Formats: sequence, C-alpha cells, structure tokens
Amino acid sequence: MVRSSPWGMDSAQFTFGEELGYFAAEDINIDYVVAQGSLAAVQQVVGGHGDLGYLSPESLAVSFQDGNDPLPVVLTYNAYPKTVWEVVVLQDSPITDFAGLKGKTIGVGTNSSGNVPFTKAALNAAGFSDTDYQFLAVGFGPQAFHALTSGQIDALNLFHTMHESLASSGTAIRRLSYPEGFREVPSSSIFFGTDFVREKPDVVAGFGRALAKANLACKTNPEACARSLWRAMPELRVPGSEEKALKGAVATINVNFDHMLPDFVKPGEYGAFYPDSVRALLEAAKDGGLLASADIPDDNIFTNEFVSQYNDFDADEVIKRARAAE
Repeated sequence: MVRSSPWGMDSAQFTFGEELGYFAAEDINIDYVVAQGSLAAVQQVVGGHGDLGYLSPESLAVSFQDGNDPLPVVLTYNAYPKTVWEVVVLQDSPITDFAGLKGKTIGVGTNSSGNVPFTKAALNAAGFSDTDYQFLAVGFGPQAFHALTSGQIDALNLFHTMHESLASSGTAIRRLSYPEGFREVPSSSIFFGTDFVREKPDVVAGFGRALAKANLACKTNPEACARSLWRAMPELRVPGSEEKALKGAVATINVNFDHMLPDFVKPGEYGAFYPDSVRALLEAAKDGGLLASADIPDDNIFTNEFVSQYNDFDADEVIKRARAAE
C-alpha cells in the first residue's frame, strides 16, 4: 500500500487489524511505501510499485477533464466519508475565517498533496484569486508545526489527526471552517488500478472487509489500537508517561473516527460511497475552478460493487474481540 503521508496514529487501525488477524484471514500481507503526495502515490501504483493507495475523488476527477489523460485507477473504499482536510491557525491569530487568509502564506505537506487542489478550490469558491494567497511546502509533523509556531507560515493546511497531534502537544489552535460545499464530503479513499480490480476482485473485497473490521475494532478499543501501533513502530510513541501518551493517542484516534465513521455511516455501509455527496464535492470543485466540468460518470470515479462483501462479517464478534484486546 502506498501512503502519501508519514505513518501516524491515523493508521493504527492497520496495525490493530494485523494483530487481530483480519488481513491474514483474507490472505493479505501489507507492505507500506510512503510517496510524496497523492499523485505520487498514483504514479507508484500505475508504475507497478504498489497495488493500492489513497486518493480523493476530486483529484481523480481532474484527470477526466478535456485534454487530460484519465488515470487508470478507481476508488473502491470510501475511507473518509467526511473530509480530513483542515486549515488551522494559532489560537491568538487574528485570522478567524477563510476570508482572513487573503494575502497569507498557507503551509502544506507537499505541493502535490491531495489537500492542495481541494483547498485551492475552496479558496477560489470563497472569492479569492490565485494571487491572493501562497502555498508553502513545510512537510509533516514537528517541522510543519514549527513553521506555524515560528511565524514562517500564517496557517497550516494538513489533515485532522496531524492537527490533533499539534493540539495534544500543548499548542492552542483554531480550526477554520471550509466554505459550504467543502465540509461533509469524502476525501481520502482507497484506490486500486482498474486492471487489478478486474483481475483480482477477491483481493479488493478481502482487503475492504479486513479494513472494515479493523476500523470497527479500533473505534471500539482505541487504547489497544494505539498500543498496537507502538508495538509495530515504537519510534512513534511520544516521550513521557504512558498515561499522557495514551491520552493523546486516544484523542487522535477518536478525531480520526469522527471522519472515518461519522454518524451518517450506518452498519452495513462501511466503505460505501454516497453518490450525492461525491456529486456535491465535484460541483464545489467546479465552482472553485478546479474542474471545468463536474459531469463525470460515477463509475469513472468510484465503485460500490464490493460494499456488500466488505460488510459480510459478524460485527458483534469483532467488537467482542476488540474489547478483550490489550
């Protein structure tokens, strides 16, 4: 699997799912590769250096605009039905809303990160021109946090759990609300190459089922989920007492699941794309100038073909095992 950002507590469901045997039960062994941004992740998969990764619907839609070459991938699992992208400022910043970003420098992980076109479209929809703001690549984690706290940038545009880590470290931040149309819409979604989906549908279904179980388990027992990540990658455990580290980790996991499994996602719908929500996102991206046309067939962007297979498991048994984990 090709990730477009470094490992963090937002990925603890994978290590927890591996410990609980959910991926092994599907005969799936996950190797992880980190690419510099979402489009770089796609290039890795298309180039045969990975089987799947994360990509947002509007980024994929760009490739279907006139004059572009459509990317040979399809979104198969709606990992985040509620967008993960956020713009934050320091609590004492005079910036209180998107309008306050005019003339400001906004830090992003990389210039090819999936949030860049999303936030650019949101800023344009808010009435900005491309010269009214500046994006600056500042990386992730401590170096990005330092860029914000030192005043190198005016705002930081990463993702929900990264910002929660900053807040948990003691830095007071303010989250700015995106314009209407950019809030409760999908963002990072699992994609496979179209050839892979056609040739290995059982793997696609099995991966999604294992992920659905891992997500439910992690949400049920975030403490054990966090410890699974630390066991797999001890370097990710923050210094200090176990109690303090676990408190911050659980807060991050809970924030993550506010976006992965928001209230409108019901049991039996894990991994499903909601066509109206995707359509609203593409229309917002069009209004923001990212897309010339939002008239793209759904099946060019996503498939719900495997949703029933993703959800073919005993949820009560998953919850029971998760509660017993340590």
